[in-house]
Amino acid sequence: MKTIDLRSDTVTRPTTAMQAAMLAAPLGDDVFGDDPTVNLLQDSLAERLGFEAGLFCPTGTQSNLIALMTHCQRGDEYIVGQEAHCYKWEAGGAAVLGSIQPQPLDNARDGSIPLERIAAAIKPDDVHPHAPAGAGEHHRRQAAAAGLCGRGGGPGPWARLAVPSGRGALF
Repeated sequence: MKTIDLRSDTVTRPTTAMQAAMLAAPLGDDVFGDDPTVNLLQDSLAERLGFEAGLFCPTGTQSNLIALMTHCQRGDEYIVGQEAHCYKWEAGGAAVLGSIQPQPLDNARDGSIPLERIAAAIKPDDVHPHAPAGAGEHHRRQAAAAGLCGRGGGPGPWARLAVPSGRGALF
């Protein structure tokens, strides 16, 4: 069996069968919500994963930026590994487009960030407002961008340990 390299849209070479499937695919405009292929993908993945809805993002960079901007407000910061794609390779998108400041930490050899290192990086609530004048909001929310920096297999047990502390302390 021939291996297909799917790590990036810039190295993937579609086979003849893939090209034929693309040519024969039903079309619609995703902006108007009538692309049947995108709708099927979003709906089937949301159902399989137990979510209310899904959103197709054509790139990992777009997915990362949407996630960070969903969890953070302008002026917030996120804790991230020095080797994380969203910190190292995405041209500062979170800072430039979302006004979200990264707080980079060294990754462990396996690509994770030790939980005690994350806990130590969490700053106390900020008494200085960073919301628009008169909003009366005084806080500093932090989100942890957790990942294993392309070291395969997903975060597994690490994520199960991180999520409970993250819900209580990081968000």
